[in-house]
Amino acid sequence: DGMTLVYTDSPLEALGMIDITDPANPAPKGNVALEGEPTSVAVIGTTAFVGINTSESYTAPSGKMLAIDTADGSVLASCDLVGQPDSVAKAPDGSFVAVAIENERDEDLNDGIIPQLPAGSLQMINVVDGSLDCASIATADLTGLADVAPSDPEPEYVSINALGETVVTLQENNHMVI
Repeated sequence: DGMTLVYTDSPLEALGMIDITDPANPAPKGNVALEGEPTSVAVIGTTAFVGINTSESYTAPSGKMLAIDTADGSVLASCDLVGQPDSVAKAPDGSFVAVAIENERDEDLNDGIIPQLPAGSLQMINVVDGSLDCASIATADLTGLADVAPSDPEPEYVSINALGETVVTLQENNHMVI
């Protein structure tokens, strides 16, 4: 039972793994091929929770959250998300993960001016027995909160404190939401 460092490799569409049981002698542990672009990863125990962008276009965003066993690279669970994931965070007590669904805009359309729908949101998924409980997904609507482009929140980064309070940045909207 060693320690594994995991990282996302977006161009390769893979989750990379490195054995760091002996930190002075890291050893490659291989890649896990993914069907889409990984955007962020959080680890609870020996499970990596990875947000995958599977969007066909800016106007039809889609994504998945995968639970991957870092011991052997097997996929334990896969949950469909409501859009294109950006940042992933884990609750300090390991009870849930949160993902910022950015649904980023097309920078070439109208010089990237917002609002540009579809709007983003925040999704939270319970972690049960080291895996995802897809039936538990809760979606937080973040529209109507910011003064700048209130119809088009673009959540960028998410973090969770010890109380389970989840904070998400709306970078393009100049807001933070708890």
